[in-house]
Amino acid sequence: MMWIVRLVEQRMPYGPFTDEQEAHQFARYLSAEVDPAVVERLCSPMGELLSWYGQVKEEGR
Repeated sequence: MMWIVRLVEQRMPYGPFTDEQEAHQFARYLSAEVDPAVVERLCSPMGELLSWYGQVKEEGR
């Protein structure tokens, strides 16, 4: 699984991180030194596309 750290107000992502703890550590650093930051799971673009395609096919029945 992969993670990103995103600045809340600027919506700017950093990463990806393969270690969730490292992502949280970086988010704490950004929150203290720059702006509030959150850790989010990074989804596979192909997985998102296939999920969307499956929903479209199902609705078309």
